[in-house]
Amino acid sequence: IITGEHLEDKSVVYFQSNKINIECLEGIEAFEESDIDGEKGPDFPLKITVLHQALKVLS
Repeated sequence: IITGEHLEDKSVVYFQSNKINIECLEGIEAFEESDIDGEKGPDFPLKITVLHQALKVLS
């Protein structure tokens, strides 16, 4: 990922957005919930929104 080589892989879809909805195809019961770093995540569909300037970072 650091070198950016994954962006050249034809199986990778890359885009930028402020909002994204992720759904599973109908009939795929194996993916009723998401996986976050090996742990059970929230159920699908996922709705992800970027909150612009919502986090203050101190350096």
